[in-house]
Amino acid sequence: MAHAAIAPLVFALFMPLGAIMIRIFTFRGVLWFHAGWMVFSYILSLAALGTGIYLAYYIHMLDSAHAIIGLIVICSCIIQPVTGLAHHLLYKSVGRPNKATYPHVWWGRAIITLGAINGGIGLQLSRCTTETTIGYGVGAGFVWILWMSVILIAFIRSRKRLEGETGEKIFGMQLAGEPVKQVESSQSSPVESNKELVIA
Repeated sequence: MAHAAIAPLVFALFMPLGAIMIRIFTFRGVLWFHAGWMVFSYILSLAALGTGIYLAYYIHMLDSAHAIIGLIVICSCIIQPVTGLAHHLLYKSVGRPNKATYPHVWWGRAIITLGAINGGIGLQLSRCTTETTIGYGVGAGFVWILWMSVILIAFIRSRKRLEGETGEKIFGMQLAGEPVKQVESSQSSPVESNKELVIA
């Protein structure tokens, strides 16, 4: 059925990949590609929500844990475009992570992870084969571990750098034609003096 096909793809594959690409890709426009990818994924999740509500109502399972968690997860995604846009605008102003960055990043990680877990709950609820449930768990787990690995590498490599808005500053790269600038410690603020390299 549509719900069982769309929802797992969104939360176990599409959204994690959207979060990964903002960290590892460096082409121009990657920020808006990320935004478009995530909005597309969210539209798919709304389709999954609609079909899921219809199915749950038909089989009298609207009060099941899977239905309740799914509704919470998809409704919680609504704030992501708002915090993402706020982060982008503030980043353009101050040039570094800001008050909107961490709510956007950590809320997104939490709800995507919960959505992926809920996919497994849904498969169990549907009484599908054990092989299907295990296959989903292995696939979703692999993508989640890959995602967390990228986050960990980004964190380790950005501890002494001014973290960029996208992957080019995390992985020490730069966009074509953009210069690398060394921060002058004698002229920098106390905060900036701890940053070894800033890539413009």
